[in-house]
Amino acid sequence: MTLQDMAGSPAATVREQIAISQGRLGLSDDQLAAALGYESGNLVACIKKGLMRLPAGRVPELAQALELAPGHLMRMVLKELDPTTLAAIETCLGPLHLTPGEAQLITTLRKESKGKGIAPILHKADSLVAALVTGEAQ
Repeated sequence: MTLQDMAGSPAATVREQIAISQGRLGLSDDQLAAALGYESGNLVACIKKGLMRLPAGRVPELAQALELAPGHLMRMVLKELDPTTLAAIETCLGPLHLTPGEAQLITTLRKESKGKGIAPILHKADSLVAALVTGEAQ
């Protein structure tokens, strides 16, 4: 499950996701703690036992260490912390997680537009997506 869309992941909680991914990669608590900048694996054990929450500020490092999509992991953390805040964030800013295909599309659009405005044109009948690049810098 390397940096992919984890919507179908069997993990329902952050601590389950850590345990599943850690087992898949064969990482010890001490190795994972070192990747997070902690000196002891005891903190990782506490997170997996539900005795403490994963700090949101450590999500990027954890996602990288566990080869997970950071947006998905952040969404899981925020959902456990405060589901209403997560809902408000996604209402205001859009989804926190993109599938690999969506991320590739956005990255390509940004690269090819070279900082100019993009106006997407959707034609649903043929499942065609096109982008019109305007001359105005964003």
